[in-house]
Amino acid sequence: MTYTAYYVIFLSFDNPNTPEGVDDSVSNPMPSPTESVLAMFLMSMTNFGDYYGAFERTEHEFEAKVMHMMKVKYFTGSIITLA
Repeated sequence: MTYTAYYVIFLSFDNPNTPEGVDDSVSNPMPSPTESVLAMFLMSMTNFGDYYGAFERTEHEFEAKVMHMMKVKYFTGSIITLA
């Protein structure tokens, strides 16, 4: 259930362009469990790079990047990073 892990990671998403106390769910790439399932489906078919940059704006950047490497390894058979 990778989508659940990414949803939990993105719960701590903080957009630096919004002031403190303002809800960041509008700019959050995975604001709800339903959208996280859809996002995982889209990531498996297309570009993961749209979400990779948002890892830096969460409190779990390291864990998200490790999961990304595991996901790439699973789909391609080799470790490739975007950084």
